[in-house]
Amino acid sequence: MPTDVGNLECLETYINTCSRIHALYAETDVVHAIVGGDFNCQFGSRFYDTFVSFSVASKLELSDIKRLVDVFTFCSDNG
Repeated sequence: MPTDVGNLECLETYINTCSRIHALYAETDVVHAIVGGDFNCQFGSRFYDTFVSFSVASKLELSDIKRLVDVFTFCSDNG
């Protein structure tokens, strides 16, 4: 998933990526599926509303969003 570097392009890329994942769900006959990964989004972030809309439209259950409060999912060796 794209990261938020503060420009309009990264927001457009994030929306486009969510749309592409949603299209995969819409075009398949799969009954159950798991989407795992870091969506580079947290409550209150610029991507959050897009992420929530995507998850509702795709009928996804956000299983761990409440468990990841004030935690990091990535730590750079450079920082």
